[in-house]
Amino acid sequence: MRVMSFQDRQPIAFLEHLMGEVAVHNPDPVRQCMTLFGALQSEALSQSASVAAIREIGKELA
Repeated sequence: MRVMSFQDRQPIAFLEHLMGEVAVHNPDPVRQCMTLFGALQSEALSQSASVAAIREIGKELA
């Protein structure tokens, strides 16, 4: 999912799926995408913590 914001028009959401991509222009679903993206960001690890987690998982798989 990508949300693109512009200075001179409404934001657009691009949703990728198995069969391609859909551009969403309707303001309500775009706002829902923005809210969801914000929620995902708040749950994500920091960049350094993500690297550490990936390294740890890599050690366990080796």
